[in-house]
Amino acid sequence: MCREIRPFGYGPHPGRPNWWQGVTGVHLADKPAAFLWRMLVPPQAVVCAHDLDDDELIFLWRDWVVYVQPDGAVLRIPRPAKASPWWTAADWWDLLWWAADSVDYDALGVYAMGEIIRDLGLVVPVRRRGEPPADVSVRLIRHDGAHVETLLFRQVSPAYALYRGLLRCADLDAATDGEWEHHVQRLQVSSDVVPFRH
Repeated sequence: MCREIRPFGYGPHPGRPNWWQGVTGVHLADKPAAFLWRMLVPPQAVVCAHDLDDDELIFLWRDWVVYVQPDGAVLRIPRPAKASPWWTAADWWDLLWWAADSVDYDALGVYAMGEIIRDLGLVVPVRRRGEPPADVSVRLIRHDGAHVETLLFRQVSPAYALYRGLLRCADLDAATDGEWEHHVQRLQVSSDVVPFRH
């Protein structure tokens, strides 16, 4: 049954409310794409969290069912008119398998999370209800590991800082005509954030 809440064990995990409190920084370069999506998507939009591995995610957004696969690929299909709250993860994956009008972003040549976020119309609030704001710096790198820039956000949620960082990465990708891919390397959460040094 998909309504059960999955215990994520100890340590920070974006499936938990206020998971980032007490965390000074999160290194994102080695995290699966589903980890980043869990930070962005409201928890109530995620389906069957207890049935999925940490590197997979299925969530409902607007008129879509969005699938994040273990390799980071993102697919979407139209949301079914009658979805049962009793569906298992296998039922949701079957829905993708049989969908005639699925959209595979990899097949379209869209790899940047920021571009996918824009296409889905995903918006992350500056602050989420019940979460105290923090100062967050976001370190952006190129795919060769070179530091590009650091963004500093005052009194926001870490999810919002990540959201803005991913959108900035998509803008940087477009500015180089896809010659360079840009990624969010690290979020630094603090009340007194010192920007990263080059």
